[in-house]
Amino acid sequence: MQGDDACEPKQAVSVANRLVDQDHVAAVVGHFCSSSTMPASEVYDEAGIIAITPGSTNPQITERGMNNMFRMCGRDDQQGVIATNYMLDTLKAKRLPSSMIRTLTVRGWQMPPRQK
Repeated sequence: MQGDDACEPKQAVSVANRLVDQDHVAAVVGHFCSSSTMPASEVYDEAGIIAITPGSTNPQITERGMNNMFRMCGRDDQQGVIATNYMLDTLKAKRLPSSMIRTLTVRGWQMPPRQK
């Protein structure tokens, strides 16, 4: 079974309801965007279906007390720290270009002072 939510919350709920009510799926791997994963996960939680998102990075995806929602990627609040430490420790960067910092911040990454 498959469905396309187009990263639209309303369409994600429609796809989730079809997968649950018509297709009777046992589990879902999908909903790539956090904006569509959030509402769709509520449908899966209510139906008791396991859902795994390969790309939703919003921390709230897995912090809402749902026992059946999992992610296969890093969270927005972790990616900045990990990326910064990698660039400083592995790549031995002395500083980061301001354009990179702006880009990472726009994407929701936090760029805090170096943390270990």
